[in-house]
Amino acid sequence: FVYHVYESVPDHVPTFEQARERLVEPRERLRQEEEEAGARRLFEDSPQRFAGGEQIHYTRAFVPVDDILNVRLTRSEVERYHREHIDRFSAPELVRASHILISPTDETPEADARARARADSLLARLRAGEDFERMAALVTDDPATRDNGGDLGVFARGAMLPEVERAAFAMRPGELSAAPVKSPVGYHLLKAREYVPMVAQPLSQIYADVAAYAAEDKADSLARRRADSLLRTLPDAKAGRAAAAKLGLVTLSYPHERGERQKYPTDLQSYYQRLETLQPGQVLPLRRKIGGMGYAVTWVDSITPARAPRTSLSARSRLAAGARNI
Repeated sequence: FVYHVYESVPDHVPTFEQARERLVEPRERLRQEEEEAGARRLFEDSPQRFAGGEQIHYTRAFVPVDDILNVRLTRSEVERYHREHIDRFSAPELVRASHILISPTDETPEADARARARADSLLARLRAGEDFERMAALVTDDPATRDNGGDLGVFARGAMLPEVERAAFAMRPGELSAAPVKSPVGYHLLKAREYVPMVAQPLSQIYADVAAYAAEDKADSLARRRADSLLRTLPDAKAGRAAAAKLGLVTLSYPHERGERQKYPTDLQSYYQRLETLQPGQVLPLRRKIGGMGYAVTWVDSITPARAPRTSLSARSRLAAGARNI
């Protein structure tokens, strides 16, 4: 680079954006110093709060789920999987319906009776020929559908209140519900608009996709059964280590601090709760699928005593968080 200085500007005042980096650096350094000092005071006032709990050292032996390309399938297995999971390979059954909702004014039996009587009266008027959309705009207690004549749109099973859904799928297009349909939010007067039946894709057109799903489920089932079989044969951790070595299973060891299971995802907390009940050498009496590793068989290797309070780097984040909350 060659520089040519062509002008000098005295007493230049930078914009905030130009000065940001110079401002942030000392401010961040000051914040860290304040947090460190606060954390130190917090530790000195109550060091026992930062004592480590008992450390449970455990090992997992993983029974892997085989690659689907290695799973052997017969045509009859693929056909059976297609039949048993037809919903997965089909366009779902759909219905379109409109409703008029009449909600009780409160939760008393008297209010419920009044709402039912009103719904019966309105249904009689509809059967006499009164316009459904006009009535919905005038009387429905559902503000979301008031402006479109009570139209609930097109929906599949599982999208609506169960009571409304069952009635709607049992009706033919153009039909009114035989009686007001009661749900937790009140009474619904239903009118069926359209019905689209489920359309199943022929196996001949999607054979490869069905076979892949079938192989995936079969591989998972085989791994799960192998893990269950292994688990039934293990009296203790020593047997677990021997079996893992004999079968060539991947084993990984981990530490877990007693009482800290809440830091794990909700679906793993019961796993660690059971783990904390074991003694060294015991095998956890359940298998658990862990990510893409497969099904884990777990045993406890050892338990070390609680650590003394420490101010090491591993504790500083906890100290700083506590200092910020003072």
